Amino acid sequence: MAATFTITDPDRALAFYTKGLGMTAAARNDMPTVTEYPVRFPGGDAYLLLLARKGVDRTMPRPAGNGVILSVPDVKALKARLEAAGYALTGPLVEVKAFNVVVGHVADPDGNQLELVQGAP
Repeated sequence: MAATFTITDPDRALAFYTKGLGMTAAARNDMPTVTEYPVRFPGGDAYLLLLARKGVDRTMPRPAGNGVILSVPDVKALKARLEAAGYALTGPLVEVKAFNVVVGHVADPDGNQLELVQGAP
């Protein structure tokens, strides 16, 4: 249904997910200790829930290896979109012939890792 990421700057994070990845943001949800910012791909059911902690210390500890894998229809077009919005992949796109996929990796402004996977046409 959803995955959660801790963010420190909602405006900066929302710009990455909407302008960079092309996701849409739903209404934020103010909770007592955090504000939730749901984002999803247009037409998608699953979403990412971005969590901004309230108070002086806006950081939350993250476990090592924190990340999510997203299935995307055109990873090269998404790479171009990210670059046009000022974001870069953390390495080159890699074709994994054994699994018939092309894979790219990007980190959001808070260091959360996203693996972008396109299956072969």
